[in-house]
Amino acid sequence: MKKTLLLLTILLLSISLNAQNENSNTISVNSTVYFQPKIKEYEISIILSLNTYGRGKRYANLDELKSDFFKIMQENGISASKFEEAPMKSIISYNADNKEQSLLILRTTKKEDVLNLMKADVYMQLYDKKAYVSFSKQDYSELSEKCLKKAKETALLLAEKSGKKLGEIKSIITDSFSQIDNSEVQIYDMDRKRKFNLYVTFFIE
Repeated sequence: MKKTLLLLTILLLSISLNAQNENSNTISVNSTVYFQPKIKEYEISIILSLNTYGRGKRYANLDELKSDFFKIMQENGISASKFEEAPMKSIISYNADNKEQSLLILRTTKKEDVLNLMKADVYMQLYDKKAYVSFSKQDYSELSEKCLKKAKETALLLAEKSGKKLGEIKSIITDSFSQIDNSEVQIYDMDRKRKFNLYVTFFIE
């Protein structure tokens, strides 16, 4: 029994030393680049309601309200053709009388339309404000190359400081799979730069 325990202890020590030797022959760096997402399309849901005043007057019906709304949009450079009317029942959490409300959805590829909508002199409730991001295989490839370049520069510096020579790449890990085409971002967050990250391990000699 004692002999078995001794052999087991020697085996575990051997495994531990081998692992340490293997780890001492590598160097790992975390490399990050930031990028501005490219917006494919903006989508804003707007609620018009007869229960509120617009431009200091009350409207007799929804048709009159929508007519005035589209006129104001046209004055602000947004064509009425960019709006789509949707059923109010699609907004389950909104409990007001749907007969006195209208849900319009603006879809546009122009950021200018969004800015013009925000500053328009008309009362409206912006129910949902989002955009869809364009992220292609080429974008992924370009960001990966930038990350790898930064990782190699950092690893080279660290290797030189430790008196080692930098070798080939052993492994690459990324946590940036969330960067996908057609993913949603909120309008208020669309100008924030995103992070692309790679964790790279190099052999050292």
